[in-house]
Amino acid sequence: MAVEKLYRLRQQRLIGGVCAGFSKYFKIDISLMRLIWIILGIAGVGVIAYIASLIIIPLDPEEKESENKTDLHVVSH
Repeated sequence: MAVEKLYRLRQQRLIGGVCAGFSKYFKIDISLMRLIWIILGIAGVGVIAYIASLIIIPLDPEEKESENKTDLHVVSH
């Protein structure tokens, strides 16, 4: 059984990809996850938790590799 790992995602991100990563990990809609973070922010713990998550949770390495493969720059003279 493969263990699902928590990563920040570059796709679907607004700030740092934390909400996108959590929504993929918990398999819920990204809008609902953003709403949860907003509620936590209003409650006073969301900002600190988001910053900590931004620092601790790594970017998705698979997403990075696929982005590098599709991000070819064509230079014309």
